[in-house]
Amino acid sequence: MQEEWTRWKPIPGLAADYYIESVIDTIDKFEIKLSSSQEGVKGLLITFEGSIHAYRNTEERYRLLTFKELSEKYDVDFYANWTLFKIINSSYLQWLLEQSHGISECFKLQHFCIFTSDFILDIADPSEPTVKFVDESTSLAH
Repeated sequence: MQEEWTRWKPIPGLAADYYIESVIDTIDKFEIKLSSSQEGVKGLLITFEGSIHAYRNTEERYRLLTFKELSEKYDVDFYANWTLFKIINSSYLQWLLEQSHGISECFKLQHFCIFTSDFILDIADPSEPTVKFVDESTSLAH
């Protein structure tokens, strides 16, 4: 089955373009802070409670095949003008299934993708994260 990418819109009022400011991975939570280069656009805080099942953060130059496949299947504007995605029939989740000898299947993982101009962050977890706007001055330290 082919991957199906959809734009993920967990809250209204999202900007099209964000960059990853920080990723914090602790035993209690996994947090991603996104900022925008557009003036007046609030940042985002995406929080998965507890530890997540898997993630990978890859510099975009190592994902050129992904860019090519998305450009062929959709168009450049589809991914160039959006940051948050969910992926159905994910090759990443398939890889996790193979690597775990099928164990990951019982968790009903979802594939979330944060697609920026510099990095692509893939997250595999069964739960929907909390997403909220934050001021740029908001610290992630708790």
